[in-house]
Amino acid sequence: MIGQSTTRSRKPSAPPLTDGVFLGAVSQATHSTSVELKTRIYDDFENGVDDWVNVRGRLTTTGGSSPDITADMSIFDPLSYVVGAAGYHRTELLSDNCRAKIVVPDGLIVNGTSQFWFCGDRAMDNYYGIQVSTVLGISTLAIIKGTSPNSMRRFELTLQSLQSGDEIEGWYDRPNSTLRMYHEGNLLKSLPVAPTEIPHGPGRRWCGVIMASDWWIAPGGNFASFEAWDV
Repeated sequence: MIGQSTTRSRKPSAPPLTDGVFLGAVSQATHSTSVELKTRIYDDFENGVDDWVNVRGRLTTTGGSSPDITADMSIFDPLSYVVGAAGYHRTELLSDNCRAKIVVPDGLIVNGTSQFWFCGDRAMDNYYGIQVSTVLGISTLAIIKGTSPNSMRRFELTLQSLQSGDEIEGWYDRPNSTLRMYHEGNLLKSLPVAPTEIPHGPGRRWCGVIMASDWWIAPGGNFASFEAWDV
């Protein structure tokens, strides 16, 4: 009978005890990706100087099967101080920590003086670079600081024999604010400079050449190729 029944439902078992888990913001992990853009310029002048912009005079090539960059001497005025040719590559580098390199052309080392430059503006009002010079068969390299295509100061002048195919490099080591000069991959000279000695940043990362800068003495000093890159 219902009134006399002693049957009951079984009491549910309590869940087992477990360690508590706190879901609040105890800590936060942040993940980010940094992309560093770099560019590289290389020109062996097989296509002439289409990728170059003249600042002074007119750049050209020697032509032939192995052309070198040089200055167009047909427009020189022997009575004018403004001789030679200077210009920059149409591609601007992306950082101030930049390096540039030229290769000595085939054939005899001809008397003359030329420069290659970097960390400059398009007017060449400020720039760093390397001078390559041969006078009476004696070759020298030097670090330069320029304030125009016609005006520059030379530092760390170094005697250095040259031959065809030699690679000469310059580097503005921005983290250490130091100019470095290399021959065949070997460091020749270093020159510390003030980080604010010349303006830096976008618009001041152009690079280029100054050819036959002492044309009235000797017209040589061509480059077989030019290369520049962000380090």
